[in-house]
Amino acid sequence: MWAPSLLLFASVARAAIPSAMLRGMSVLPTVSVPQRPFTSPNGTALPPITTVYYFDQLIDHNNTSLGTFQQRYWMSWEFYEPGGPIILMTPGEVNADGYEGYLTNGTINGLIAQQQNGAVVLLEHRFFGYSNPYDDLTSQSLEVLTIQQAIDDLVYFAANADLPMPGGDAVKPGQAPWILIGGSYSGALTSWTMVNKPGVFWAGYASSAAVEAITYVQFNNHCLCPIDEMIPSFDAIRTSIL
Repeated sequence: MWAPSLLLFASVARAAIPSAMLRGMSVLPTVSVPQRPFTSPNGTALPPITTVYYFDQLIDHNNTSLGTFQQRYWMSWEFYEPGGPIILMTPGEVNADGYEGYLTNGTINGLIAQQQNGAVVLLEHRFFGYSNPYDDLTSQSLEVLTIQQAIDDLVYFAANADLPMPGGDAVKPGQAPWILIGGSYSGALTSWTMVNKPGVFWAGYASSAAVEAITYVQFNNHCLCPIDEMIPSFDAIRTSIL
């Protein structure tokens, strides 16, 4: 699993890091939230889908004695009826604020929910946004920023979250079908989760998922040298286009 881990840490390299937060670089497009009230199938008014909920996520799934951190999530049960699926998505390596539109039927997530009478959950990735296991970004803290920990986050959330909708404490895997969705890196995370933790999610949908991890060393190998050594190359390029 080392290569996928490099993919995740590459996003750390390009992230802004104010106040121990990895803001990341937006990969998935944001989707606007419809300006209308949201109601359940029986007409009950629902909380705004921008409402933030918190889940006690394990800091280290290999060492539960380290305790938990607050992992943010958002949810809509606009189309939910008992027996329907729970559609879970993480936007991946980005602050999840602004991605609430993925809870609506303006996206595949919400369309599946609408067709199958399901509920939609958006879970913020560890170390991005405000879902931080630690209040610093030291190398020791970042030891728990791995693909395996991210996979285990998804599984632990599905198995333990008491969702804020009516009956939300009785929709764990085995009680209700869960569908995992992601795009780009989070699409790859979806496929890795389906392979690494089979039997938890009833189905997975990976859109534009990365299929091969590369490092920035491989990607930019022509630029990893002192700037004075690059000047002749720049001069040659400039000359060729003049």
